[in-house]
Amino acid sequence: MFFAAATFAQTTTSATTSAQTESTAKQGDNAKLTPEENTKMKELDSCVRNYNREKAAAKRAMVKGDFKTSKADYAIADADKKNMKAMAAQLKNEGVRRPLMLARKQIKKADNKMIMADIKTVKADKLAKQKALSAGDSTALKLAENNLLADKNNLKKDIKDTSHDDTKHFAVIRPKS
Repeated sequence: MFFAAATFAQTTTSATTSAQTESTAKQGDNAKLTPEENTKMKELDSCVRNYNREKAAAKRAMVKGDFKTSKADYAIADADKKNMKAMAAQLKNEGVRRPLMLARKQIKKADNKMIMADIKTVKADKLAKQKALSAGDSTALKLAENNLLADKNNLKKDIKDTSHDDTKHFAVIRPKS
């Protein structure tokens, strides 16, 4: 009976300790950054984006069969990765918890914000097109159609650009014509 109590006591303390560690880690991720750390995080974000772009370019070159270009792009990506890790280590020494994960979260948030803004402009253009159609104004209708087409192309371009950054981290939203 004493052995069972000792075993039970040990498992509950380790469970509470791990729960406390997880809660402090979550608090550390949501902690406010100083302006200096914030600028360093933005630099880290751009390094992560550059790394992902170079890696995607290397993969595209590999698929096309251009091995020389692919090898050069992978070399550039490796240099970017070393730079990223150095910046992450420096931020970690300054007290930022999980800087790479935080940078990826910020990138996802910025990409989603950009996509949502594009979707709003497409919706506004559709509404303008409907109003021009109901009013019977042919010049306004032509202008609205041109704006709608340009904004749809911009949305497609932004979706393509963000999908090359990392794994697809948002649902692809296809606007209806």
